[in-house]
Amino acid sequence: MIVSNKKKVELKLRELTESLIGNDDFKGVTTIEISDSLNLRRNIVSQYLNELVEEKKATKSKTRPVLFTYIMNSQSIFLKENENDVFKELVGYNGSLRETIEKCKAAVYYPSKDMSVLLTGDSGVGKSYIASLLHRYAEDEEIIKKGAPYIVFNCADYADNPELLSANLFGYIKGSFTGADKDHIGALELADGGYLFLDEVHRLSAEGQEKLFVFMDKGVFKRLGEGKAERKASVRFIFATTENPNQALLQTFTRRIPLKINIPRLDERPIDERLTMIYKFFKSEAIEIDKNIKVARRVINYILSQKKGGNVGSLKNIVKFCCALAYKEQKNEEVIFIRKDHLQVYDDNMNLKVKQYYFEEYMNVNKDDEDISQINMVSNDRKNRLNEMIDIVENLLESYESHSLSIDELRKNLTMELNKSLELIVYDEDEQEDNDVVKNIYLETVENTLKVIEATYGIKYYGNTSRVLSKVLLYQRNNSFNSDDIENDIRIEKLKSLISRELSKSLIVAEKIIVNLQNNLDYTLDIRVKLIIILYIFSMMSNESTEINALIVAHGYSTASSIASVANQLYGQFIFEAFDMPIDISPIEVKNKIKNYISKIGTSKGTIILVDMGSLVNINDELEDIMEGDLGIINNITTNIALDIAGRIINGQDVESMISGIEKHNTLMCKYIKAKEKKKAIITTCISGIGTAVKLKKLLQECIGDANIEVKEYEYNNLNLKGKGDKIFTDYDVKLIISTTKLEIEGVNTILLQELISGDKDELLIEVLKDVILQKNIDSIRQDLIKMFSMDNLISRMTILNPKKIINEVENIIINYERIIGQSFSVDLKMTLYIHISVLIERVMLKQGLEFEDDQEEKYKNEFSKFIEISKSIFSSIVNEYNLEIPLREIFIIQTIIESRIGKVEL
Repeated sequence: MIVSNKKKVELKLRELTESLIGNDDFKGVTTIEISDSLNLRRNIVSQYLNELVEEKKATKSKTRPVLFTYIMNSQSIFLKENENDVFKELVGYNGSLRETIEKCKAAVYYPSKDMSVLLTGDSGVGKSYIASLLHRYAEDEEIIKKGAPYIVFNCADYADNPELLSANLFGYIKGSFTGADKDHIGALELADGGYLFLDEVHRLSAEGQEKLFVFMDKGVFKRLGEGKAERKASVRFIFATTENPNQALLQTFTRRIPLKINIPRLDERPIDERLTMIYKFFKSEAIEIDKNIKVARRVINYILSQKKGGNVGSLKNIVKFCCALAYKEQKNEEVIFIRKDHLQVYDDNMNLKVKQYYFEEYMNVNKDDEDISQINMVSNDRKNRLNEMIDIVENLLESYESHSLSIDELRKNLTMELNKSLELIVYDEDEQEDNDVVKNIYLETVENTLKVIEATYGIKYYGNTSRVLSKVLLYQRNNSFNSDDIENDIRIEKLKSLISRELSKSLIVAEKIIVNLQNNLDYTLDIRVKLIIILYIFSMMSNESTEINALIVAHGYSTASSIASVANQLYGQFIFEAFDMPIDISPIEVKNKIKNYISKIGTSKGTIILVDMGSLVNINDELEDIMEGDLGIINNITTNIALDIAGRIINGQDVESMISGIEKHNTLMCKYIKAKEKKKAIITTCISGIGTAVKLKKLLQECIGDANIEVKEYEYNNLNLKGKGDKIFTDYDVKLIISTTKLEIEGVNTILLQELISGDKDELLIEVLKDVILQKNIDSIRQDLIKMFSMDNLISRMTILNPKKIINEVENIIINYERIIGQSFSVDLKMTLYIHISVLIERVMLKQGLEFEDDQEEKYKNEFSKFIEISKSIFSSIVNEYNLEIPLREIFIIQTIIESRIGKVEL
């Protein structure tokens, strides 16, 4: 008899409930437990479990993850709660560490002592703490005697002396080595009847590991220096390492450790668990200082975002330091406020990109609260998860664009992240209170939309796709989003731009679905929901790697659509996009539609267009300006030709090969247009407007001359929002962007204006523009930039002199000082001198020059006569031109400015 998948899920849930119901810590069964055991997709299992709940065959919790329990008879199942479970002290007891704790308990209950445990994970994740809890749990459950030993032995303490390590682990007898003046009991013997925790076990030598697994096998050992006599001990082992055990330990040793448990890093733990830890640590400090504490939202978000150290120990240290600093300032106040500046002293790297996890203004920590409540900590988990997903998707897409991920790896990773978000929206349904009428309307709308898409693009959908997407729509209906979350909206638009270049077919299909849903439901989908739909469609499409774009353009109301639909459905992939030309539509209108379509997709891998008559053969004239890759056009399209082209695309042929192959076997008119070579360009941009970008462009053009590269000023907002999706990257081969503000575009070299001026990025500049700009040109650009910004500052300060004229004269003064002193001045020193000397000249002309008082002038003349002499020489042309006399105090000030930056001037 064939058993349906739903029945398999029901039987597995019943089996797991029956086998676990007697356990004290049993709460229920997760979707993933059943999914893994039956090898079924998690969303399918979730659907069947929810149907069992609706049929009153199972119950489910309102926790996360959702826990299901099979109802054994007409009565509900009541679970016994062990209030004294020591593992409840762990944050993540019912969350990310649930599986870890279950494994630890299994190791404790195992009848034989052979169930050794190996804890792996980064330093500071809590391995030692979990090991101590495991020992306490064994005591509480009377698996070992009350007061049974728990010995901690850190192998790293003896890493440089393997013999000493072995001696302290196994013990030694008097006289066994120099300094062994009496018998010594080793850690192994001390742990008899209890637990031995070997920390940093990878530091144990190969010989030590071999001795240890002999004991694990036989239960006997020898102290160092003993003869044939063997000792016995009954020891349970817990091992811990920060290394990969497969590389750091002998295989013969690891084979004897049946239970290996990896402890996740702090930044891998859910947000609510990290928030709970933060609260617990602040609560501990509140008790310590006997004060209530208020922690600013920015502090919480910074701590949650930082990854330095990345683990529980570093988190605890940050909290302790902030509290100590705040208490020092506010010890007489009733409530201690923790502000961002308390963090800044601890960590001056405050430029960290901070995510917004926590939305309350303050976290209130009451020293007298018995229960650690998370009420004031929890924001909307679903919204937080969606915002977190944006970050992850952004990183994954950029990795794919830079060729760090393959298309299959990208799909796998995006699908995994998408499922985490969908679990909050779709699989945790406790928030859904919609009546059946509303649910059915949404479900029917989605199903009808998917039928249209399937018929058009040949994409096969799983049976529960319509249910998943309808739940996503219902989620938006039942939830409002932050109106001030503009930053994430902009970031999603940038992601869409990146997707349009790299995953354009997924985006096309998803946007068709979105438009159809919005029209039928008569409301606009939120941008986050749109992103989920786009990623969901991508996760289901297997042909995103067929990078060539293929279009069918034909006269008639549905000729192109019909041919495209046949080809797409037969191949089960989205290959062709169709453009129908009804008789009453003009060729210009159709060409505009095609141009608009092509401008939104990535064309670097090539595009092929199948047309039905000659009027469209010359469409390449309209498209060449927006095409990046090769273009092929085939006339007199038929279904047979479309199927031939589809097969060639799937087999990976390029445009030129396809056109050549089609011409060889068919009497068709074909055209092949090779991609034009784009002109190289440097882009200058400024966030505050185009003015500075224009000035910078002029400077660069003067230095570059007639080199084969164009300098273009461009709007910062366009670049920041669209990235490589902007038209400038279609038109030009952009070699470099020079920006006044930080700008990151994957795969494009960017230099900040201040880096150009300071010379910090000269190596990059020379590498990128080695065939265009020489080092002397770069130096010239830098000097002109300093002059330009100095002159901008002078315009508002000068009343009678022309800044443009005086700035050139001051430039000569600065150059002469550098030459005579024998040292190049820094950028900030030059800018200071440009402004100071220019203002000085006008001040002296207005008879407002600064003079020494009393005998100071004589003292200065006697002590610095050489500097005065060279200064008068340097200023001679200015003195003669403007009929001036520079007071000695003005020269003294110039000397002071120079020496404050470069040290004492030796002439």
